[in-house]
Amino acid sequence: MIDLIPVAVYGSGGHGKVVADVANCQGIYAVTCFVDDDGSKAGATIWGYPVLHGLDGLLRARDEAPALAAVVAIGSNEFRLSIAARLVDEGVPLITAIHPSACVAASAHIGPGTVVMAGSVVNPSSTIGSNTILNTRSGIDHDCQIGDGVHIAPGATICGHATISDLATICAGATVINNVAIGAGAIVGAGAVVTHDVPPGLTVVGVPARPLPRGAT
Repeated sequence: MIDLIPVAVYGSGGHGKVVADVANCQGIYAVTCFVDDDGSKAGATIWGYPVLHGLDGLLRARDEAPALAAVVAIGSNEFRLSIAARLVDEGVPLITAIHPSACVAASAHIGPGTVVMAGSVVNPSSTIGSNTILNTRSGIDHDCQIGDGVHIAPGATICGHATISDLATICAGATVINNVAIGAGAIVGAGAVVTHDVPPGLTVVGVPARPLPRGAT
């Protein structure tokens, strides 16, 4: 019988619940608490796990359980990376959580803090950065490069040899075709089909994907 690694899930919203489930299903981790910067949630419980207040609460828990690791379950790419960096600075290790139903090729590389959710596929020779979300049923084909702090939303497909740079978001059901590069911080709207490179910071929508008109929401 192996000793499970205790894990704090930083983020207590709906996404945090999914991440906690992924970690628990993996068979090597045991979620012991949630963490939230919203002080009004401190002292609450989720599924019997206590909600701790912020980084200080997590570090106090680590003092009591030195083996405590963490995973950041926050939707904002920038905030997720920021919190992860603070945890690393404090010496808290970040886990890589992969749901048992995900299919990850042996030659793929997945960085620390990244979560691969149920039904996702990562094909051979692809590299996934740190603190990235590969959401439910997302697909990463062969030889892709996915950066840090990226969110590949449910049902999105990244075709072979594509590059998704740091902090980019590929929304639900979108498709990025092969050999296309998505710039840092860019957003690909839900259901869009991207056939050409997207510059950093740009939002594209539609089929084929085009820049979001100025002033549109």
